[in-house]
Amino acid sequence: MTALYVRTRLWWEKAVSRFAEVWSDEQGATVAEYALILVLIAVALITVLGELGRALEDRIRNVIEELPATP
Repeated sequence: MTALYVRTRLWWEKAVSRFAEVWSDEQGATVAEYALILVLIAVALITVLGELGRALEDRIRNVIEELPATP
């Protein structure tokens, strides 16, 4: 789990660094394009994680229902 966190953190820092480089550049259209791409990625992640959460919730609920009731 730690390795996943480290990889994600490094990826995020690299992405932020690249975005900062692009933002400081004078090419406004490029900045707008990157911003749009980042927004689309964020929307996709929110959608995927929402679906994943619902799927996990359903599986956990099924497991709980299969457990025998204890008095």
